[in-house]
Amino acid sequence: MSPNLRELLGTRTLIGDGAVGTLLGERGVGFGHPYARANLSHPKLVTEIHVEYLRAGADAIETNTFAANRFKLENHDLQEWVREVNAEGARLARKAARAVAGTGDRALVLGAIGPLGRPLAPVGPVSPPTSHAATGTSSGCRPTYSGLRHWV
Repeated sequence: MSPNLRELLGTRTLIGDGAVGTLLGERGVGFGHPYARANLSHPKLVTEIHVEYLRAGADAIETNTFAANRFKLENHDLQEWVREVNAEGARLARKAARAVAGTGDRALVLGAIGPLGRPLAPVGPVSPPTSHAATGTSSGCRPTYSGLRHWV
């Protein structure tokens, strides 16, 4: 598989993974537990879920970091762990992709960044620089065209 995402999207439909949080819940990571924390508390389980999606035919998997921003994690007193949670989420997804790549397939690993959980200015109190600090800088990714974010 070519690593050029634009090229791939121009030639075919890509299949991605799905409800990682739901699977974590079904497999013992309790609902209400911040699923991104599972990158640290249940790394083997997170990796296994990624591998299962890839073996089922997914071309791309997302890191288990959808809610791994400062605002979401501070609800669980984990705001000091944002960088670690995101870095481990990326490492686990890459590990799964490498494990499946041993069979001759290749997979894309995409960084997942979800909503902050707080309204942005001018409606809410979160300014664009604060938003970037809570997501982009903290998670090790950079803004690119059209506001999309990609792991570097």
